Amino acid sequence: MSVALLQAYAQRIRDLRRADPNVPEPALAPAFQRLLEEWLPLLPVPQGLVVQPEYRNPGVGRPDIALKRIGAPARAFVELKAPNKPADPTRWRGQDKSQFQRFKELPSWAACNFWEIHLLDRAHDVDWALVVPH
Repeated sequence: MSVALLQAYAQRIRDLRRADPNVPEPALAPAFQRLLEEWLPLLPVPQGLVVQPEYRNPGVGRPDIALKRIGAPARAFVELKAPNKPADPTRWRGQDKSQFQRFKELPSWAACNFWEIHLLDRAHDVDWALVVPH
């Protein structure tokens, strides 16, 4: 089932990028959010996690996606970047670099450019994965 979800996600991202190679991040974000929503029930994590877009986190900013339980503060976040930007936040420049400085305060977060994802613990790169091969 996980393989089928990833294949469907990869096809959707490829279709969107084929239609417009410069498709902006907001146009791709719903596909990534859907992947998370469909994947979470398959993972060995406590049930009840909700994917919430544009989570306002005072003092840190607004990560594109938060994972939280209803009635509880968010515990994990995902910051999405355009496919032409690096998923590795240590390579971010300009405004993205400023975001990294703020997001380093988060204990559990990820950065994704829709084809690669980096998992972080504060500023420490814990792991990464290729989500959609070129």
